[in-house]
Amino acid sequence: LRPDEAMIAAYHAAVERAAAAAPRVVLRPGEALVVDNYRMFHGRDAYSDPQRLLWRCWVWTERARGVPDGELCSTPGDDAAAGRPTRD
Repeated sequence: LRPDEAMIAAYHAAVERAAAAAPRVVLRPGEALVVDNYRMFHGRDAYSDPQRLLWRCWVWTERARGVPDGELCSTPGDDAAAGRPTRD
């Protein structure tokens, strides 16, 4: 492997080890989890229930760091920009 390939492979291996060892939070209907993206590296496991919805809410204060300029949506043209929930 080239040095950059070895570095990328080491990074992916470290992420896989961390993901395998990470605690899991199981949410029941009506529950929510709030995560600060500046303070926590996080992810979620895949799921296959087509009725399940994932809602993303962006919240910040006047003192928040990194508030994006312009329209707030995850992907240009997605339903979240129109205020409708997206299925993920």
